[in-house]
Amino acid sequence: MLDVGSLPSAPYPLAWLVAVALEAQAKLRGRSASINRRVLHSLSSDNSFSNRKARDLLGWTPRVGLDEGMRRTEEWLRKQGLLQPGRIDEND
Repeated sequence: MLDVGSLPSAPYPLAWLVAVALEAQAKLRGRSASINRRVLHSLSSDNSFSNRKARDLLGWTPRVGLDEGMRRTEEWLRKQGLLQPGRIDEND
């Protein structure tokens, strides 16, 4: 959906070692590492969340569908400067 092309990747064991090194460096400086093993795990995991419980228990329904929500999100991210200007690929 977002026209970002392919993103660079690294083998998980290498990324894990980098995360450990960044954690150690941050600890020596008295700071927290922006990339750590927990962040790495989160980024390397497939996550999906259901709204079924909110629908069943609360009678909630979304105001917009997934496609429209993703389009609006992309538009907002671009306006905030968090995504480079580009086109939305309608085929994704």
